[in-house]
Amino acid sequence: MISLPEFRNGFIDRVTELHWKQWSALGVASHVKPETDWLVDIEPLIVSSMILGPYDSRLINVCAEWIASNKDWINLHRLKRIAKYFQKSTTNIPFPEHVSNAIENVILSKKNIHAELFVSEYMKHLDRGKVPHIRESYDRGVISSIRPQKPPLLQIKLRSFLGIDASVEVFIYLLFNKSGNSNQIAREMFYDQKGIYRVLERLAKGGFVDKVPEGRGANYTLNDKDMWFALLGNQNMSAYINWPKTYCLLGTINVALSSRQWANDRYLFSSFFRDISEESGKLARNLNIVLPDQYAYPGEEYFSPFAEFLLASVDKILYPAKINVKE
Repeated sequence: MISLPEFRNGFIDRVTELHWKQWSALGVASHVKPETDWLVDIEPLIVSSMILGPYDSRLINVCAEWIASNKDWINLHRLKRIAKYFQKSTTNIPFPEHVSNAIENVILSKKNIHAELFVSEYMKHLDRGKVPHIRESYDRGVISSIRPQKPPLLQIKLRSFLGIDASVEVFIYLLFNKSGNSNQIAREMFYDQKGIYRVLERLAKGGFVDKVPEGRGANYTLNDKDMWFALLGNQNMSAYINWPKTYCLLGTINVALSSRQWANDRYLFSSFFRDISEESGKLARNLNIVLPDQYAYPGEEYFSPFAEFLLASVDKILYPAKINVKE
């Protein structure tokens, strides 16, 4: 039976390693091998790194350095929508003040994120005794040039010729899903539904997607998917996962683990695990892992099986045995 401290340490270590794998793929110097199995999604990675900052101060440093060097690759509109989603992810556990204020700074950004302001707002509400190594300069040259040809960086490769807009995420969604309508894609990719509809209609007129009327709306399917996979590197294609929702779930758990009120209370965590079981079930289905039945474990008995499930889930994201990336 796993203890709460064992779960806390194991979970935070795994999630921190996951973030470093993603940042390494984006050109950050790191002792962790770069991500190769999953596509990288820039915007949720930035927001999720804010939550992990108190556990690993270098994450915030490299996040700021990467923003300073590569802000032109960031979709600020999408970043704001994802940041708001993270904020609203739970009403029971408020985000720490340093995270909330840093996210607010992102949301209020007009054109680009100012790296120094990004970290200064973060630090303004954070105890430096806990995170003493936040720097005030972000030009040390530890960020290498991005190599969009790497399989995990499909998002950046597509943004390089489609632009920094919804077209990229629409293409990725249709590439890795059988079909979708404008509402589904907007929810999955964190865009306005009307904007997604306009992109889909443009692609349909160009012959890139098939439009099949359904009820009051329509479903869209990417044409010549095998050709696109071949063109983009079918043999080495990384797999798709919904990072905004995955990172939001992991971030909510990290916030709970940092709560003094819940520090050693297995019963409260068991109740919290029941609250997040629906979102966790979606992750379980994506990873083909069995979610523990909450009705089979009364009270705090649910803590151990669910904690083991979460650790196994992050392990499978970190080290997937074999992933089929095509529908």
